[in-house]
Amino acid sequence: MYRLPHTVGVSLIISTVIFAVLAAPVAADMVSVPASKDNTLYGNPAKSNGAGDYLFTGLTYEVFSDTLSAKRRALIKFELFSYVPFGAQIDSVRLTMYMSKSKPEFGVVDNSLHRIVKDWGEGLSDASGPEGRGANAQPGDATWNNRFFPNEDWSIPGGDFDPVASAVTGVDSIQLWEWSSPGMTADVQMWTDDPLNNFGWIIIGDETRSSAKRFNSRTFATDVAQRPRLDVYFAPVCSKEPMTLAFDTVSVGSFVERSFTLKNTAADALGGDVTLACPGYSIVAGGGPYSLAQNESLLVTVRYEPTDAGPHPCVLGTGSSLCGDVNVTAFAVFPPPIPTGLTLGFPGPNPFDTESAIAFSVDQPGAVSIAVYDVRGARVATIADGWYGRGEYLATWDGRASSGNLVSRGTYFIRATFRGDERVRKITFVTN
Repeated sequence: MYRLPHTVGVSLIISTVIFAVLAAPVAADMVSVPASKDNTLYGNPAKSNGAGDYLFTGLTYEVFSDTLSAKRRALIKFELFSYVPFGAQIDSVRLTMYMSKSKPEFGVVDNSLHRIVKDWGEGLSDASGPEGRGANAQPGDATWNNRFFPNEDWSIPGGDFDPVASAVTGVDSIQLWEWSSPGMTADVQMWTDDPLNNFGWIIIGDETRSSAKRFNSRTFATDVAQRPRLDVYFAPVCSKEPMTLAFDTVSVGSFVERSFTLKNTAADALGGDVTLACPGYSIVAGGGPYSLAQNESLLVTVRYEPTDAGPHPCVLGTGSSLCGDVNVTAFAVFPPPIPTGLTLGFPGPNPFDTESAIAFSVDQPGAVSIAVYDVRGARVATIADGWYGRGEYLATWDGRASSGNLVSRGTYFIRATFRGDERVRKITFVTN
């Protein structure tokens, strides 16, 4: 079972065509970002757990000589720049963590996320057993007093963070738990726009009573699905619709045009240079340098006019690393032969015993050959062979072979050819 304490609507990104005509909303992308570092601040300033399998929040149930020693706070950071484009508009975010151990009598405990304002470390400390007591801090570890053990301190022991919680979730039994809120969305938006100030969140439980909760860390080895995960929903800085240009099959000697749209959904201007350098392709509209303000679009039209058959893949450059290239696919074939205009009638009489005639016509000058073949495919006689102008003609066969002798009784085939075109008719010869 999953708990969803907050729901965040996906905002609509309004696209425009250069002159800001309203169009359809752009759907958000989603990426799941793994934690890049995490650690636990133990009230004992000598302890840490940078390489451990678990993170802790709240007050432990163990009896300590002072309340401070019982405190636990979790630190977690998600490096976004490899997953979310710089300048992207963040629509919503969701942090998922698996709570793997707690005392039933602790019940529901509010765990709040606060944005950390100073950098901190994850060293090689690795607590043993259930890890609740921590391990001796190692160089570079975050501790209650240190951002980086042993020499760089927090301004305030226990961490430097925004006192206003970005999100709060009531954590109860062992299961996956989620945090999602407009405050978290604002944090991630700020980190996307300014990656150098991304120091992650600190998770703080109820520190007024026994309330400890143990969460699996980013190095939890048993089940990677139980490691912390940040789902980020965002409108891409530059969207392409469609993502690829497909021309399918085009005949050599003809052309087809396809279009796609570049849309700038970032707050800042987006510039580039649309280029295409493949044989048979040309940019009809939208080529060359461009600059798009927020929510502006550019329509690019590409013409495919092949000169030879076969596949012709290509890549269209947008001149922007934020937009990326557009893959183009096409396949060309030679057009079917143009009809020659040969018409061949049917022989008559058929069957015949003395002579049969067959009409034919051509609609342009050219060489015509009409011959008779037996059932084995051997040529028996030629009844027309020469250059004919446009018009109608009549060829006759008297049942004799080229040698002058009468052929045997049976079935024969009259085959006419003209400019690569062919027509065939069947004829039967009977003797008196």
